[in-house]
Amino acid sequence: MGQDQGQAGQKLDVERDRTPDEVREEIAQTRAEMGETVAALAQKTDVKRQAHKAVDHAKVTAADGAGRLKEMITAHRAAVAGVGVVAVAILVARRAS
Repeated sequence: MGQDQGQAGQKLDVERDRTPDEVREEIAQTRAEMGETVAALAQKTDVKRQAHKAVDHAKVTAADGAGRLKEMITAHRAAVAGVGVVAVAILVARRAS
């Protein structure tokens, strides 16, 4: 019965008086935790920063895809040339009709 639940979930001994130094230490710890929480929330709600991150991610993804496509084309030149010839033949045949 001498235990009570504190704000941060810590058990407090309500029958024992805390010294001023202990109270100051608890206050300092709570302030530090609140500061970290506020900073984390500020980062999550920074729409401009989130948008920049999304754009940067999209750029990296596009560059990776372009690099892979270039490697694929280089590795399969004959196949790519064949597809190009077929595409041109289809276009010429359509115009001729």
